[in-house]
Amino acid sequence: MRRRCDRSGRRVALDEGALTGSIRTGVTFPEGDWRNWYFRDDRPARVEKRVDAILADLGIDVAELPSTALRFALAGQAAPPSSSGCAR
Repeated sequence: MRRRCDRSGRRVALDEGALTGSIRTGVTFPEGDWRNWYFRDDRPARVEKRVDAILADLGIDVAELPSTALRFALAGQAAPPSSSGCAR
């Protein structure tokens, strides 16, 4: 699983929601939600493609992705303390 980091260098296990499996092409958010900016343009399609590749690589179902991402981040393999969500 590719390492994702926030500004402090910590792993962000759920990558602003991307590793929950719920960011797919065509996803929408309420007006004023910060994710409208973060997941703009073709980013949801790129996230979907990467998540699908991770699922195929690991041989897991999308429902297992959030807990798998958290376990990976908490495993501590050459990583500083983890943050499970966004740093806002």
